Amino acid sequence: MFKRKTTYILTFIILLSACCGNHSEIDKTSGSSGDKTRPQITLYYLHQKRQCKTCKAITLVTEKVIKDFFSNELRQGLVIYENQFLNDVPSLAEKYKCVFAGIYIVADNDKFETISDLTKPSFYLATSNPDSLEKLLVQTIRIKLDSIKKNNSL
Repeated sequence: MFKRKTTYILTFIILLSACCGNHSEIDKTSGSSGDKTRPQITLYYLHQKRQCKTCKAITLVTEKVIKDFFSNELRQGLVIYENQFLNDVPSLAEKYKCVFAGIYIVADNDKFETISDLTKPSFYLATSNPDSLEKLLVQTIRIKLDSIKKNNSL
């Protein structure tokens, strides 16, 4: 019964984050050296330098997800993992309105980006059910990868 309930909750969270993620039009025409030549998914984990037990658990799960499920996409540049201290990236902290810690999965192509804020479910699941957090991250990244590949014919 608990496993079925957890599965329903995870499915709901994934659908909610995939469908209702923040969508923002961004200008990709300014010729900076950091312009992307193809779409990508970025997993941002922004946090303080002093980490609590839950923050450390999130670090372990996010690193495991990238290593175990997306190593090929990481090498190809389709997936990027950014584990950053908030003080080192104030522009990202401001952009995502992150004050203490946050986990965001961002799909970015030439015209727009979609943002899934998984901070609340990540903090809820990291210590109590890390396997469910792993599944949530994997499924959300896969949904965004599939969407970006479909929309850009990768």
